[in-house]
Amino acid sequence: MLTFDKLKLVTKPLYISSIQNNIFSTIIRNGEIEGHIYKQTEPYQLLINVNYMKNELVIEFTSKILKDDCISLINIDNIEQCLSNINKLGICKIDIEDILYDSIVVKCDVTKDFEINLQIKEICTQIRKSIKNYEKWKLKRYNKEGISIEKVAKTPKYKRRIIIYDKRKELMKVTNRKFLNSLKNRNRFFDYFKDKIRFEVNINSMAQMREMLNIENNSLSNVLSSEANPIFDLLSNIIDPKIKSYHSTMWKDYLKELVLKDNDFDLEKLEAKIRSMIPATTSVKRTLEPYREFLERLKKMNDNIDILALVA
Repeated sequence: MLTFDKLKLVTKPLYISSIQNNIFSTIIRNGEIEGHIYKQTEPYQLLINVNYMKNELVIEFTSKILKDDCISLINIDNIEQCLSNINKLGICKIDIEDILYDSIVVKCDVTKDFEINLQIKEICTQIRKSIKNYEKWKLKRYNKEGISIEKVAKTPKYKRRIIIYDKRKELMKVTNRKFLNSLKNRNRFFDYFKDKIRFEVNINSMAQMREMLNIENNSLSNVLSSEANPIFDLLSNIIDPKIKSYHSTMWKDYLKELVLKDNDFDLEKLEAKIRSMIPATTSVKRTLEPYREFLERLKKMNDNIDILALVA
């Protein structure tokens, strides 16, 4: 069963009523009401945008709307609960049944928490060493120890992005204080995330969603009932499962290994360090190239962590 950390739905304004004008912002143009907008970021993200001109009702929310139950993430079994919790806010009334059967999903974050007995740093280091093509996939840090991997493309259809991080550590940020205070059982909540690593695929176009979820259309029911595994599929394109560990037997390789290890096998991080240390007249690309080649050679050594097996 697919699980999601965020969904963005588009349906009809017909399915919302009892809008509290003192809470929603009203959009007026030429003396006519064009729509209403409500947006909050704490204790969870929620957007409700009514646009009468486009005949659209947009509802976007994160799994935190489920409060203590958000450890289950958004899925086909609790989507009704997500919408019901919007009604419980008392700021409007949405017709849950109609929205369930007459909505499309325009954006989503496919998310899963894997129980992995490894530190997030170990996972990210192995992934950095396993990248098939550093020109195609751009790596960035996420939440200090996590990693973001993105395929840059000219159109949203072909863009790809996955983030891997320690959700438990993220929840300890000050920005999550209001959410944590809203929980009935904070200890149970944190216990769930112990020894778990979150993998999240951000899907930001409808065409991309149809392809990655293997569905004919973007109806809410199709998205929630998809049997695809976009996390595994995307990682299969990014990393080489045959990546190996390596023990240097030559002094020059040992030095390269130490330099790379000091930079978490992150070529982007190493490049930044090189730029800060070498003269402006020295080629950064030429200085970095031996380390890039060394990472490629790691693919010919002994077995290491099999990331794909962990997320299959």
